[in-house]
Amino acid sequence: MRGKCPKWIFLSFFLFFASLRAWEIRSFDVLLIPQKDGSFLVKENILVDFGNEMHHGIYREIPTRIEEGGIKIDRRFKVLDVKKDNEKVPYRKWFHRGRLVVKIGDPHRLVSGLNLYQIFYKVRRGVDFLEDHDEIYWNVTGNEWRVPIRSASFKMPYPDGIKPFAVRCFTGRYGERNENCDIQQLENSLIVRSGYLPPLNGMTVAVGFKKGFFKKPGFLAGFFWFLGDNVLFFIPLLVFGFLFWKWKVGGRDPEESVVVRYEPPEGIGPAEAGVIIDERVDVRDISALLLDLARRGYLRIIETFSEKFLFFEKREYLIEKLKSPDSSLKSYEVQMFWAIFANGNEVKLSELRKDIGFVGRINGVRRSLYKYLVKEGYFPARPDKVRGIYRGIGVGIMVISVAGFPFFQLLTGGGPFGFIKMLPFLLSGVLFLIFAPFMPRKTRKGARAHAEIAGFREFFRRVEADRIKRMAEENPDLFYDYLPYTLAFGLEDRWSELFANIGISQPSWYASHTITESFSSQVFLSSLGRSLSALNTAFTSTRSGGGGIGGGGFSGGGGGGGGGGAW
Repeated sequence: MRGKCPKWIFLSFFLFFASLRAWEIRSFDVLLIPQKDGSFLVKENILVDFGNEMHHGIYREIPTRIEEGGIKIDRRFKVLDVKKDNEKVPYRKWFHRGRLVVKIGDPHRLVSGLNLYQIFYKVRRGVDFLEDHDEIYWNVTGNEWRVPIRSASFKMPYPDGIKPFAVRCFTGRYGERNENCDIQQLENSLIVRSGYLPPLNGMTVAVGFKKGFFKKPGFLAGFFWFLGDNVLFFIPLLVFGFLFWKWKVGGRDPEESVVVRYEPPEGIGPAEAGVIIDERVDVRDISALLLDLARRGYLRIIETFSEKFLFFEKREYLIEKLKSPDSSLKSYEVQMFWAIFANGNEVKLSELRKDIGFVGRINGVRRSLYKYLVKEGYFPARPDKVRGIYRGIGVGIMVISVAGFPFFQLLTGGGPFGFIKMLPFLLSGVLFLIFAPFMPRKTRKGARAHAEIAGFREFFRRVEADRIKRMAEENPDLFYDYLPYTLAFGLEDRWSELFANIGISQPSWYASHTITESFSSQVFLSSLGRSLSALNTAFTSTRSGGGGIGGGGFSGGGGGGGGGGAW
């Protein structure tokens, strides 16, 4: 009859679903024996009543891994023995996703009625070493059994007769804090009992001891355990090892001894010397190149005044072309010359700074200087490109880590502190950035040139004024010949001091209205410094690129736990 359903159908459904949960755990008794090294032995006696149901046995799942602040801690479980009714029984064990799984029973035999399953195992990292006490915080039964547990108990003999200073017990579903337990502290042992536990309910015990009895693992043991638990943190160590190996094999320069020398290495200009010393084309090298072109008669720097306002006048700097490049100039020097005079034979610095094309031209000079040094055999590859590759990899790793973090969380269920799992990747990226400046290397020829240039640089640092005076008598142009090198080395002030009492003439390639008849190296460098400062402004703008005792406990907390089922 439409709209009605036979009663036998309802009864069949009821009996079917009831049969799914017909078996139960009569008792779940745990004996835990603490060891002085912080480990303990556990024996679980699980009395199962299958009733009339036929099963091969049960399986037990125990979480072995906990996570604190995103850091994984593996308690290190080891199964010692498994029995059924005090006799050997076939079983399989394996670890899966932070859990120990023990499957007990004979796949070729079915059992029913009462069956006592006994699991013996050792927990190496059992005791929690907290700030003010040591604690055994153990989920006795687990909160994942989908069948009822008629009774549960926890027994622990006192280690060496040392009694705990606090004991707490929690029952209920995961996270609940019911304390439906009976705690008995006997003379030599602790016994905790609970009554009926419905499906998905469990019992957890927290036992606190004063510090001093349990021995905390040493630093090395803890460190290697940490790495074993958190494999991701191996990644920065592997990256560091790889980068160190790459630097040692391909980034370290051949060794050459440094000897003080009184003249620059033959065929190496000031800009080249600056790059070979620090493996980068910086503003000082470009300024030294410009000064060297002026010293050699290709251009002149003129300091003038313009835009008078009241009593103040604004300085203007003019670079004037004296002659065109010839065959004596190197490729990067020619490119520097035309980078300045691309729009005419005279150029004001104020106009040069506004010239958008000047940015690209100066960057072209940098690239040309790098290429020249590679072509001449000082470097096997452009240092800026080598640094760029490692920096690019480092930045790429960091960007992918941050951008991919939400997907990583989604796939792994990272939890509130899952961002810590991202740190190994970020640290790996940082390691690439740290190593990047050290990865460019020189050839054997480059290493010899570096030693000679370093020796020449030492000359400026060590030479005395008397020696300079004798050298200047032999070469009246000594001050200007070596000035571009001192600029590339950052020693121009030291060079000027050495000539404080030595008369020098004003160079033809530099003119300034502020230089009076009392011309000296300090006056000249003061005026030249203002012009170079203005030049550097233009050059710089183009630079390339808890426990359970203290009130925080709950059912399901601590180690152990999990659940199981029949199969």
